[in-house]
Amino acid sequence: MECPICLENYNQEQLRPNLLTINGVRCPFCSRVSRMSSFSQLADNLTVLKILDWISSCTTALMCKSCRNPGAPAAGLRCLHGQGGKAEWGNLPGMFNLPFSICVTPQGEVLVADRGNYRIQIFNRKGFQREIHRNPSSIDLPNLIPLSITITPQGLIGVTDNSVKVYTIDGHCVACHKNQLIKPWGIAAMPKGQFVVLDVEGGKLRCLAVDRKVGVVNYNRLCSAVRPKFVTCDASGTIYFTQGLGLNIENRHNEHHLEGGFSICSVGTDDQLGKHLSHFFSETEDFRCITGMCVDANGDLLVTDNGRKKILQFPKEGGFNVLIQEGLACPVGVAVTEKGQLMVLDCWDHCVKVYSYPQRRCFSTC
Repeated sequence: MECPICLENYNQEQLRPNLLTINGVRCPFCSRVSRMSSFSQLADNLTVLKILDWISSCTTALMCKSCRNPGAPAAGLRCLHGQGGKAEWGNLPGMFNLPFSICVTPQGEVLVADRGNYRIQIFNRKGFQREIHRNPSSIDLPNLIPLSITITPQGLIGVTDNSVKVYTIDGHCVACHKNQLIKPWGIAAMPKGQFVVLDVEGGKLRCLAVDRKVGVVNYNRLCSAVRPKFVTCDASGTIYFTQGLGLNIENRHNEHHLEGGFSICSVGTDDQLGKHLSHFFSETEDFRCITGMCVDANGDLLVTDNGRKKILQFPKEGGFNVLIQEGLACPVGVAVTEKGQLMVLDCWDHCVKVYSYPQRRCFSTC
């Protein structure tokens, strides 16, 4: 019931669904071209319009069939039953437009970087709490268009857009850093409070130390990489980051051709390279499109693969498991709470899907 391009919900007036039945328009999915002289010539999509009529006349609340929690199925935090038990979070309303990243605080609050709404939204078990966005009076700072988000154990929120911005939990901006960064993307918090930032165009991993009173107090390069994009950190300070993605299907056989591959590497506290997962991490499995990572309390790496629409687990002892392989439309982020819930941010469903995820040891946010 929404446009898969702009993610706006269809309606009977301004956002009326149409069919590309006349020539002049290229379909964004199949690339078929239809000619036309005016958008008004497009025929209505009668199937979608009938569904809209049915929804508008329906008076009963949509509910999760298992726990009977009412609420809108495609907004905010909702209950979704994963493997191993029932999610403890109910259906919490939100208004995500283009959610890009997720993290959790040590107190269990959920932070979502909502790029489409230019803000950070914060939830707890009771529902939506508050949001962080640019104050119109702060003319010295650019608009907040968040890509990736993290939070330190000390409660400082790090966000990337065209720079690195650091906020307190109540929304006060304490730092805005752009120096030597071409296109910052991934960001993760170290156990001691520093931020690791990935420059996807500059090919560098950089470390920022921020003081909430004076701003950035230290800034240095950790290592170089090939188009590093997503990053996470475990409780010991080991950094995991993705690098290199070149997927070309414009060849004469129309087959997938990898240019450089897509791998996950790690850097320890001694600045030495450690664990490495190549594009083909097993004989029968491979990464398609990684869009997020986190590390659980056991030190196991969890990976969101948007191309496969799966959540993968890589235990520190080796091997891999498929944690979730159904019910995901467009997963773009993953996080684990201290009380054992697995949070999956689903961009196309505009919600956070919550699964039971038992852990053996105390969780540490990073």
